[in-house]
Amino acid sequence: MNAERVRELCPPEMTAGGPAHVLLVPLTARGVCRGVLTLLRSRPFGDGDLDLVREHADRVALALEAARLYEHRADAAGDLRQALRPRPLPQIPGVRLGAVYRPAPEESMIGGDFYDVLYAPGHGWLLALGDVCGKGVSAAVYTAQVRQALHTAADVAGPLTEALDLINRTLLITDDSRFVTLVLARLSALGDGTVRVDLASGGHPPPVVVRRDGTVRAFTLEGAIVGALPDVEFEETSVMLDPGDALYLYTDGIVEARGPDREMFGAERLHRALARYRGAPPTAAAEWVAQRALAHLGPGEHDDMAILGVQAWPPGHRMHEEGS
Repeated sequence: MNAERVRELCPPEMTAGGPAHVLLVPLTARGVCRGVLTLLRSRPFGDGDLDLVREHADRVALALEAARLYEHRADAAGDLRQALRPRPLPQIPGVRLGAVYRPAPEESMIGGDFYDVLYAPGHGWLLALGDVCGKGVSAAVYTAQVRQALHTAADVAGPLTEALDLINRTLLITDDSRFVTLVLARLSALGDGTVRVDLASGGHPPPVVVRRDGTVRAFTLEGAIVGALPDVEFEETSVMLDPGDALYLYTDGIVEARGPDREMFGAERLHRALARYRGAPPTAAAEWVAQRALAHLGPGEHDDMAILGVQAWPPGHRMHEEGS
């Protein structure tokens, strides 16, 4: 720093009586200089002053390093959130799809709710919705592993229980300290406008069928959580959807949303909300459920929320959409 620059930085009363004394201290953390602390005064710096300045500089350097790491972590978390966001839903002949995904607030840790709609030639369309145990970067990595295993399982021609077994064995190889609850649904659109849905679940909240007359039924399926234990068994069932009927998969962020009084939103409120939107497009029904769950929650923070719906909707169908 030259004398001219020093004079510019110093107030007039400091330089009027004589030269200014300048002290430059590097702000070093983890062996890297993050800046320079510049001090100016009219009298020399003593040994005691230097010790105090060095201590202060070390604290400033650590604060700058912490801010840099926090910014890096925030950027990484944002990238992970973006990567975990579901892809746009495909167009499938004979059905209508709809979904809502509400991630936890940005300041919360990354969660692990997800859904996928996959197509395997010769095996048809597979719907999957899951909830990975835990939060943070490691949970996001595990979610990616689950989704990759799903892509492999989509090619399994046998029962969905075999697909779940394959996913379970794959996850045990990659990481046996985590697990996922998971529900699978395979679609078969029939020529008469109905849709057959095969269902299998691993420890996940029960899928819900909403008939066009407003009847609601939950399908509780036996099956352990996926990725935690070897040699587990899963149960499979099938349901037929007539035109206008819909099936909904959801994560526990919906039913376990707690209001200010700590009461959960619960399955009963979920069923009432879906029944109100009987016959409506699945996206509208899913959005209504998410809104009701958030309203029940009040000002409190929420976990990830995901809902995926499929409705039998043959070409040319023009049923009156009640509730919309």
